Amino acid sequence: MAPRKLVKKQPTASNVESSGKRKNAEEEFQDSVPSNKKSKEHDSEIDYSKRIEFMKAKFGVTMPDDFFRFYEFCQEVNPTAPSDALMDTLQLKLVGAFDVLAGQFDDRDESSITSYYLHWRFYYDPPEMMTLLAREDESSYHFGYYRDDPDKLPDLVASNTGGNSCELKCMGTNLFAAVKTYIDNQLNRKAAKKEINELASKLQEWAARYHFDLSVNSKSVKERKKYVVANTFHTLGIVVPVDKKLDIGYRPLNVTNAALGKILTNIEKCKNTAQRLKFLEPLEELITYVQFANDECDYGMGLELGIDLFCRGEEFNNFALHLLTTAYSLLRRPLYADIISIHMTNRKRSCLSQLQLTR
Repeated sequence: MAPRKLVKKQPTASNVESSGKRKNAEEEFQDSVPSNKKSKEHDSEIDYSKRIEFMKAKFGVTMPDDFFRFYEFCQEVNPTAPSDALMDTLQLKLVGAFDVLAGQFDDRDESSITSYYLHWRFYYDPPEMMTLLAREDESSYHFGYYRDDPDKLPDLVASNTGGNSCELKCMGTNLFAAVKTYIDNQLNRKAAKKEINELASKLQEWAARYHFDLSVNSKSVKERKKYVVANTFHTLGIVVPVDKKLDIGYRPLNVTNAALGKILTNIEKCKNTAQRLKFLEPLEELITYVQFANDECDYGMGLELGIDLFCRGEEFNNFALHLLTTAYSLLRRPLYADIISIHMTNRKRSCLSQLQLTR
């Protein structure tokens, strides 16, 4: 059966609070002249426009307004080392694309880099996730932008605990909200330190100045939930274009998350080849249903199953890779197909930062 044309109709739920200001913030950041010249990051001769273009080219996405405002905030907190601005108080380091903005990749030998897509990409980070802040301890706690469509601005900021769980938690729709949420959680567990309270006050002042919503369940988060077509093991669900008039875009798996989890557990625990082949049958049946769905333009089904298999770990890497590269290609999200391909090949690497690689 020939595929029918998929029409994208639903509005975007990405960063309602800041999307209208992104271009101005980026331009203002490029034009700004740092007042402190003690570090390479603050050399007034630096052309930030080149770093921003480099960042877009290497990571394949456009950054929202809060990305640049947050870096400016960190410059104010720690003028000589903005990337370490939150280390003393919150044990959080600016990483990922912030490393480009900070000049860490200036004049870097490209032969020593496997892929920028892998830079601070953790084991359970799906292609939609882009890490920007992380703890450098055993917790592997990190958070960053989550965007359903790579051609659009982030939908929210999500957090994860590295190799401990596939669960992604919403932290708000911008980095200011995410850090505020993190601070609130920290203060709930221990007595408030004066330095943390001072940082929180300054953060709130910056958020108010640029009109960033600090709530976790903001307007755009609520808006996105209207377009989530399926719940997934990482808990944020998936959003795909759905044409209700033509009834195409998504069809549900014919199993619940609990039932799928049981199928996968049986496969993981099987003791011999014969048993494995038997337990694989229901999964292979689901994959066949995905192929039928793809033929009829219900591309979301393959994305749902692929993400769930990805969330279960390396046992299902090959299945997840096939499903996700196909789904992302059909959904016209080729960047994510490229990311999942390189991630699967290097999923168990010990070095998260591409800056630490040597050849």
